[in-house]
Amino acid sequence: MKRENLEKVIRRKLELWGYNEVRIPILYEDIWGEKNLIYFEKNGKFLALRPEITREILKSIRYEKTPKRMFYMGPIFKLNGGQVEENYQIGWELVYRPSIWRDLEVLLIIKEIFDELNIEDYIIELGNTRIWEPIWKLIEDKERIKVLKGYLIKRDYVSFLENLEITSEIRNEVINLLYYDSSINFVNPLIEEGLKLLLSFIENLIKLGFKESNIVMNPALMRPYEYYDGIIFEVYLKNAKLALGGGGSYIEKNKYNELLYGFGFAFVEENLLGLVNKNMPEESAKYFMGFDDDFIRIYEDMKREREKGIVSIFIPNN
Repeated sequence: MKRENLEKVIRRKLELWGYNEVRIPILYEDIWGEKNLIYFEKNGKFLALRPEITREILKSIRYEKTPKRMFYMGPIFKLNGGQVEENYQIGWELVYRPSIWRDLEVLLIIKEIFDELNIEDYIIELGNTRIWEPIWKLIEDKERIKVLKGYLIKRDYVSFLENLEITSEIRNEVINLLYYDSSINFVNPLIEEGLKLLLSFIENLIKLGFKESNIVMNPALMRPYEYYDGIIFEVYLKNAKLALGGGGSYIEKNKYNELLYGFGFAFVEENLLGLVNKNMPEESAKYFMGFDDDFIRIYEDMKREREKGIVSIFIPNN
């Protein structure tokens, strides 16, 4: 499947759900984060290549009481071992106050896209950042928390435990989160509450048509970016380490100092494209052959086919 065809499938699906495309600059004068690519311009300003898109979208939109649905397609950049790494993202954001339907909608769109692309062997791995809030409150040191979160993001649980300095009782709770077993009861009520919310969310996904085999609950799941708050998730293939994308619930301030709540997701297009090339045939087309003088006569037939959504192409018979 060509890149353009993949984007067309996803764009059409998002438009049917009421999402509007937004386009934002690749370069920003605002500098944030440690992975920006920064260079000096002639006018004396430092500019950064965007390392992600969600935050840049949220900076410019205003708080509204009604849901705001947006999608985007574009490149992001980061430094990787001294080299510039570029990835192309296709993502969507539903900006609205925390709501179960809001979070479910974003995931249902993923399911419908996979259904259309004939992708069945996918996994959606789900976590909840609030499960970890009582742990972070005990640590307090923001830098230590950042380091520990980094271990969780990399799934380096050995290093995480080696650097975790808390009481043995809470430590046992943490170990049970890292190596989760649904039969275990947790002592901390906030941890238990976060797990129940996650379980309830998964039950709703299954009621809406997700197969149990496509859903994995992982309380230890952690994603980069500090704005995540609540349900988070990653999407990948069964028996494969390559992630197709990720997202979740977030809270972020815009440039007007207003708090925005939302839920979003982004595909890594290159990873998805490699998959659909094996699963979906090229878009079919109908060809009409004729001499130059036949075009006017054939045009009406081609028009009727296009109205049915069928690609119609004129081939001159010279």
